[in-house]
Amino acid sequence: MFLIIMISISNFSNLNDFLNNFDEEIIINSENKEMNILGLYLKYWKTGYEDYKTTANIMRSELYKNFSADESVLLNILSETIPFDYFKPQKDLEEALNIYNNSIILNSMYIYFAYTDWEKSRNLIKLKKINGAISKIEQLKGKTPFTSYYHSLILWNSKIYQNKNEAYNELKAMYINHKDNQKILELLIKFCYSLNKLDEIISYSELYKNFSKKDNKILLLIAKTYQKNKNYKKSRDLIQNIINNTNKNNVLASSYEILGDMASTTSQKINYYRLSLKNDPKNPTVLEKLGRTYYTGNEKNLNLARIYLSKSLTFDPNQEKTYKMLISIQKKYRIYAFFSYVLPLFLISVLLIFILIHKKNEKEIIVEKIGEKINVKNEIMRSEKNEE
Repeated sequence: MFLIIMISISNFSNLNDFLNNFDEEIIINSENKEMNILGLYLKYWKTGYEDYKTTANIMRSELYKNFSADESVLLNILSETIPFDYFKPQKDLEEALNIYNNSIILNSMYIYFAYTDWEKSRNLIKLKKINGAISKIEQLKGKTPFTSYYHSLILWNSKIYQNKNEAYNELKAMYINHKDNQKILELLIKFCYSLNKLDEIISYSELYKNFSKKDNKILLLIAKTYQKNKNYKKSRDLIQNIINNTNKNNVLASSYEILGDMASTTSQKINYYRLSLKNDPKNPTVLEKLGRTYYTGNEKNLNLARIYLSKSLTFDPNQEKTYKMLISIQKKYRIYAFFSYVLPLFLISVLLIFILIHKKNEKEIIVEKIGEKINVKNEIMRSEKNEE
């Protein structure tokens, strides 16, 4: 009876708001101090910064009476979790769920850690457990932003359950009633971009700009959407703003790549693709784009085209078109090299040999004439001597 009472209490506890707001940054900055503690522990797990954990421990010691039994169990688990390790928290949460099977927050946190594990392992048993936890929460609370978010991800990414249209529809339905949920909107923009729903992204972009802290990857998708819609000015303005406000190599690389795609001249394209590779030297896509740009720009750049396309294939061998282009370039380069280097060198060599032979012949003629003059002079001298 005691356990049933505690489980019932946990359904109305302070941490269940996680179902509506599950972004760590938002949780940390919310007015709910109990949620602040949860957010701090999660940030500690994601970053490894000890200050997050220390602050969470201090706040928890002051507010420990505000937590239900299952919440206290969760916070104990999180306080002992090692950063980036998602195995131990899963194991501990599974054990806790044997006692608090109907705990909203324990089921939620199991999904949170287990999905990270499943993304890497693609373990079917793990996936079924995640779906079971989602079903449990929805039996108790109905559909929520948190459960729709993860269920949509499963429908999108799982080969067994994959149904991208259903994933999109479920997430969009949730977004309509939760337009202030940034994570829902960001995932919806990703889905729309993949499904080529460009007009929707344009409308969402107006709402997205109202959030104070934005994800650069989402901003890049919006910029690429403007690019696809041939609104190049908006795309360039957005990308320039991203470049001015980040020092992350992957974001800078993607930004310069898009600028290269939109550039109108060969020299501009080459410049932007080079800047992209400066931030991500092993990107096969940009290496291929730079090689192709050199190829179409000037025959004198065939060797550079050959070098960059070869590098692209080194990092991603599964590029049939790139391979065919490289073969074509190598043939042209051999012809170009022959006429540009081999043949001129051969002709120069022949000319030098001709000049040397000519000089040699001239020298021989001069020597011969000198010899003749000497002989004539000797003959004259002998004749004069005989006359005496």
